[in-house]
Amino acid sequence: MRVSPIAYLFDDIETVEKEAKKQAIPTHNEEEVIKGAMCLAGTIFLARKKKSKKEIFKYVTEKYGYNLEYNLEELQRKNKFNGTSKVTVPQAIYVFLLSNGFEDSIRKAISIGGDTDTIACMVGGISEGYYGILKILRNKALELLPEELREVLINAYKLKKEQSKKEELERE
Repeated sequence: MRVSPIAYLFDDIETVEKEAKKQAIPTHNEEEVIKGAMCLAGTIFLARKKKSKKEIFKYVTEKYGYNLEYNLEELQRKNKFNGTSKVTVPQAIYVFLLSNGFEDSIRKAISIGGDTDTIACMVGGISEGYYGILKILRNKALELLPEELREVLINAYKLKKEQSKKEELERE
């Protein structure tokens, strides 16, 4: 769930995946966790590039082999805590694919239970890239942070904004 920024730092999905792997190894040097970090970073990259949900689904299922065949109501009724990436990553991506906005995606993530903080973190990373975040939600979250963390985040958003402008110019 700490891999989200990697998807904004590089301009191609291969580099994003490679850097996500390097980011995961120091704390989670296990094949399944590294796979999850690479998939999540790639998914966020595709979301910020405004790829369709169909393209994102294909990337996750074909490249990483995750099964995204869930049922939301069943997850809401029966999901149990399991903090492993082989469970949380596909659940997070599934919830994002069902969502229709940033806030909706977070609500759905929490509604399925399980490792909700991890799942909501991952869903938030994907959804921010795809939908953006309403200014009112972003500003409220910033108010709750200690000053030093707020400054780091504000600087990261400035960098993200500059990158988005650059990408927009490249598309023209």
